Amino acid sequence: MNGTECENMAASLRWSDPANIISLAILLFIILLVISGNSLVIAAVFCSNKLRSVTNYLIVNLAVADLLVGLTVLPFSAIWEVFEIWIFGDVWCRMWLAVDVWMCTASILNLCAISLDRYVAVTRPVAYPSIMSTKRAKSLIAGVWVLSFVICFPPLVGWKDQKSIIQSVYTRENYTRFHTTTVVSVQRSVQLKQMQQLRFPHNRTHMSLDATPDILMSDTEGFNYQDPAQESLESGEYIERSKFFYEKSFCSPKCELTNDRGYVLYSALGSFYIPMFVMLFFYWRIYKAAVRTTRAIKQGFKTTKGIISDDNMEPLQKTFNYAITVANTDLGIPLKGYNEQIQFGNSIEGHAKLCKFMQTGIGAIFGPSSRQTSAHLLTVCDAKDVPYIYPHMSENVEGFNLYPNPIDLARILHDIINLFEWTHFTFLYESSEYLSILNGLMPFYGSDGPIINVLRYDLKLSGNFKAVLRRVRKSEEGHIVVVGSTPSVAELLKQAQQVGIMNDKYSYIIGNLDLQTFDLEEYKYSEANITGFRMFSPTQAIVQELISQLEMDYNENNNNQIANGSCPITLEMALTYDAVQVFAESTKNLVYRPQALNCSEQSNQVQADGSTFKNYMRSINMQEKTITGPIYFDGNIRKGYSLDIVELQTSGLVKIGTWDERNNLTIQRPPQSELWSEVDANSLVNKTFRVLISVPNKPYASLVESHKKLVGNNQYEGYSIDLIKELAAKLGFNYTFIDGGSDYGSFNKTTNKTTGMMKEINEGRADLAITDLTITSEREEIIDFSIPFMNLGIAILFTQPQKSPANNFSFMDPFSRQVWIYLGLVYIGVSFCFFILGRLSPTEWDNPYPCIEEPEELENQFTLNNSFWFTTGAFLQQGSEIAPKSLSTRTLASIWWFFTLIILSSYTANLAAFLTIEKPVGLINNVNELASDTRVKYGAKKTGSTRSFFSTSEHETYKKMNDFMVENPDLLFETNLEGVNRVKTDNNYAFLMESTSIEYHIVRECNLKKVGEPLDEKGYGIAMVKNWPYRDKFNNALLELQEQGVLARLKNKWWNEVGAGVCKKKSDSSEVNPLDLKSLGGVYLVLGVGSGLSLIYSLIMWCIYVARKSNYYEVPFGDAFLEELRIAIDVANKERILKSAQSVYSRSRNSLVSIDSIDTDSEIENSSKIDRESEKTI
Repeated sequence: MNGTECENMAASLRWSDPANIISLAILLFIILLVISGNSLVIAAVFCSNKLRSVTNYLIVNLAVADLLVGLTVLPFSAIWEVFEIWIFGDVWCRMWLAVDVWMCTASILNLCAISLDRYVAVTRPVAYPSIMSTKRAKSLIAGVWVLSFVICFPPLVGWKDQKSIIQSVYTRENYTRFHTTTVVSVQRSVQLKQMQQLRFPHNRTHMSLDATPDILMSDTEGFNYQDPAQESLESGEYIERSKFFYEKSFCSPKCELTNDRGYVLYSALGSFYIPMFVMLFFYWRIYKAAVRTTRAIKQGFKTTKGIISDDNMEPLQKTFNYAITVANTDLGIPLKGYNEQIQFGNSIEGHAKLCKFMQTGIGAIFGPSSRQTSAHLLTVCDAKDVPYIYPHMSENVEGFNLYPNPIDLARILHDIINLFEWTHFTFLYESSEYLSILNGLMPFYGSDGPIINVLRYDLKLSGNFKAVLRRVRKSEEGHIVVVGSTPSVAELLKQAQQVGIMNDKYSYIIGNLDLQTFDLEEYKYSEANITGFRMFSPTQAIVQELISQLEMDYNENNNNQIANGSCPITLEMALTYDAVQVFAESTKNLVYRPQALNCSEQSNQVQADGSTFKNYMRSINMQEKTITGPIYFDGNIRKGYSLDIVELQTSGLVKIGTWDERNNLTIQRPPQSELWSEVDANSLVNKTFRVLISVPNKPYASLVESHKKLVGNNQYEGYSIDLIKELAAKLGFNYTFIDGGSDYGSFNKTTNKTTGMMKEINEGRADLAITDLTITSEREEIIDFSIPFMNLGIAILFTQPQKSPANNFSFMDPFSRQVWIYLGLVYIGVSFCFFILGRLSPTEWDNPYPCIEEPEELENQFTLNNSFWFTTGAFLQQGSEIAPKSLSTRTLASIWWFFTLIILSSYTANLAAFLTIEKPVGLINNVNELASDTRVKYGAKKTGSTRSFFSTSEHETYKKMNDFMVENPDLLFETNLEGVNRVKTDNNYAFLMESTSIEYHIVRECNLKKVGEPLDEKGYGIAMVKNWPYRDKFNNALLELQEQGVLARLKNKWWNEVGAGVCKKKSDSSEVNPLDLKSLGGVYLVLGVGSGLSLIYSLIMWCIYVARKSNYYEVPFGDAFLEELRIAIDVANKERILKSAQSVYSRSRNSLVSIDSIDTDSEIENSSKIDRESEKTI
């Protein structure tokens, strides 16, 4: 048989047989289904990122194995199954069998791996992501292929079913034959012959298979057999047959796997039975878990949740209940909610409500709005493993929080700031909690980042931000970023308009996610650029359903408000709704049975499944059924959401872009609508208005001084007159001035009556009122105001400080009283230190009779009188005859001399300044001194905003001042001019009035002065009828005048030009203040430290002296110490008796020795050496 044997064998098959064609077509269709189906599975996972999970990786691996089976195994297996003969050669037979076993085993083991994955996912859902990680999944897939290869590999290396023994090799003609012996049965030989006849009926001469021992294979086509003498064999009897085949062209008609018993058992266990039992075990455990879940559902228990609300209570509770209703429509185990209310910020009451919930077996707690209370309740819930959910910004990683992280909010602000290309801006924050946003913003900028001015706007926690806003206005910084709570940011915008920083010169970025809930109607025409962001759109179907369920009364105006981008649904309400949906989704996949708990600190009881449930909530990926968009967590931080970038336009809040983590900021600004119809309908051309003014009331309105008689509008002049003229020229209306008197008017809520100008406008007898009329909430209840055309505050008008009278003790002015007191105490203390050190230092005891070598007594120069005298002489820099000798007294003297040098130099310099510079003396410097100083009386205008400010204020100082003015009505005046005249004539009277009016008078009255800072922030506006249709026109015109500098020019004209220039503004002379203890504290410190060191050194040397003396006289140290202490404290005696019978030293053998002999250690040692030498000589 030559190399074409397999080809001849394939050509001999019945390919055209209809039965074979049908069989092959069916098998080919199945093969195509296998290939296409598995290819689609692989392509789906490859193309979709969302499908790339651990489970799908295992499914793809299974599809790869099946695809390889369809490509490499099934086509050849189809031909083998149809024709029952192998035509592809022995080499490919071996490879085909190995690939078949490898791929099929891989498929089975993949099924086993999938069952393992499902078992872990069902029985351990929380720990599943960490157990079945991507890395472990890849390792599992690699193990599947390696183990499959190990099972298919043995037949390739010799593990076969028959063993051939080569008997002889010989050559016959051009054939190379191998003679092998094989034992076969006669019956098998007959079967082979019959099979050959069936398969090759047309070529029977080429092949004959009978029970012959020899088969000759020639190189011609077909097979030639020679039948030698045949041996008759009985059935079942074996014969020895010789089989010859070509070495280089083998083509066996059969291709079967080895049937060795060992390998069959090995392969069956590894590729089928063991994986089958593993899969049965895993799916049995999965079935048990499903049975437990079904049994729990059939029992019908409910998972309870509680909400503790302290702000916006009713809408929040309704949102909570509605969210539970929506969630229960898709739950087998329904949720049940409980509501409790507490006072805002009351942590004790909140803790009591929480304990009440825990005793009922609550499943989760929705925390209150107060951050302090929420933090307290979070600690308790964390200790008890109860899921705690709160909907406000926090850096706390505990609890379940859907609010964006401060770092993400900082990223959003950074992108918007970069979009606007701000190189400098002011960062206004409410409290330290919002500094986390600033901390997240700073890493985005390097050394070349924008200049940031950081200000806290709620300094006094009083809700009055005008002082900070006034600083912003003075800084002329037009770029402002605001972060804070919803109520405070809304109030800040309102006060910013009152202060006058809500115009086209200012741009705001609001870092509060509730911007859509603000009342922005007042700012639509301010031309200020207000940009913010929100987590949801009011037009969402879920939001509209929630609004309808909350049963809010929405009329047509409210519908327009929603259409304009505003919405009453707060972010707290939206996040509460979403958190309920996440909780409900968790209960679908995880059985959660909360138990009753005792919240006592002594109880160690915790919620059994609490931690598991909390972790599972963070592993959920929700893409729908939420208001604020997709929800998933990266650790404890929410991710996946997108924000709408909104901008305030005349039509309301308009979406101009979006922001998300992947694409960052994307701007898609729509065209801004123009309300031309409204402009045409509200035209003021040829309309005439009656305008109230107050005459005389300089500089706002007064009569023109002229020799001619003037009538009508020509008889008035002033700031208000010029302002109305400018507005009329811009808007085209006509006007008529009416003197409304000095009563601006007020509103009595009890009687519902108005007075003054307000009454005239309210009853229709006037259209406008313009004067120094302050915008107040009381007045806005019955009339409207334009935007402020002037900003001001209440201040104090008082006389200029007077020159201080002459004083006999003016020489003491350079130092404060405290410094003089401490100076006296230091003088006494240092003198006593000299006295004590002198008595303790042996060096200070002198021989009063130098001619006597062994005196009987010593004398100390530092007596009490001498100590004071030495200190006095040194302080006055005159010296004394006393000179310190010991180191301790010399140290103290040096420190005292240094102290006196500094003190005297400072006194001399400051005294010269006091004698050459005039120091005026004022009775008051601020409002607190005014309220507490009984020497100065004060008052205000009887009616108006200034008087109302004190009568309605809750501040203790202002309440005290109001009581004073009520008790002294004679100090109140009808007009401001009367009050100014009283201040000019009475040096002990202060008048409270608007700061702008004070500025007007102090440049014309040289003896008047404004004292302190303004007490409040407010503005003057043009009064008009309530809901006047032309209000927006006036506001726009005022803004234009402000932008063009007309308002500033008018104020400068009537304040600093007309009638001004009488008083030249003197530069403030530098006042000389007495030196206080803060300025001289270092000198006192040096003196104190030096004195202490001297005293310590003296005590140490004194103790050493006593020890040496007691050793020399051979007396106990205690007796010597008491003896020396008695002499030291005998302050009345300045002399010391050396030879006394009562002395402890008199009983020693050296009692007659002079004290000078023990002054030094060297003398004592020399004396000892002499004594020892004398003893040796003897």
